[in-house]
Amino acid sequence: MGYDAYVNIKKKYTKSAIEKILIMMDYKKREEVFYCGNDDEYKLFTGVYVWLCEENEQERIYRVRAPIFAMGYDLQKMNETLRSLKLYCDASFESDYGRNRYFPENNFIKYAESGCYFAVERLFNNFSILSMALNRYPDDIEGDKAMYEMYGLPTPSAFNANVYSTYLCSLIEEYFRSTYIALLKFSSRKDKILNVKFSPYDLIDISNGKKTVEEVFASTLSFQNIKKFVLIFTI
Repeated sequence: MGYDAYVNIKKKYTKSAIEKILIMMDYKKREEVFYCGNDDEYKLFTGVYVWLCEENEQERIYRVRAPIFAMGYDLQKMNETLRSLKLYCDASFESDYGRNRYFPENNFIKYAESGCYFAVERLFNNFSILSMALNRYPDDIEGDKAMYEMYGLPTPSAFNANVYSTYLCSLIEEYFRSTYIALLKFSSRKDKILNVKFSPYDLIDISNGKKTVEEVFASTLSFQNIKKFVLIFTI
């Protein structure tokens, strides 16, 4: 499930020319798929994917897709992509809404609000995955229970519960950290909060674009203790 459109482009337009248009629109090539997402303003939630899905003697057909959880800016990026291909490649397209029909754009949120939304949405998705994993695990058989009674060995379900409870705690910790990073990134008090010296390794990561200043700073804080992270959010 998701949002889909199929773009028909005549072969007089080369694959190289089409790819250059996509790259100019901030798409990144990942093997045979172009992807645009993960922007610094927390606009694109799912991002948009474009790839060549079919080809014949007359034309190439490209698929433009966003997953089902796409939001306003994701759909806006899809429409921008369709308009550009239609304009510069004399293309036609078929979307979920009909021939040459664009997707409705709504629910435009960004910056800190959108970052908080992303964090809680990822948390819900991870909870769903954890729930499915727990439901698939079978109950202990009598042999497992006997081994526990005789030798104190944990049964598979007991072992699983201990592992998953640790994982659950890590999900909640990551949720609060991601929320804090989003709030800090657009905070008017950032200059007062970021009163800390970073290690040379952190500075290298920041310089190479692997981490943001906010991510490095958040990694120095504890989000495991409820009392501590309540204090962190109120500073």
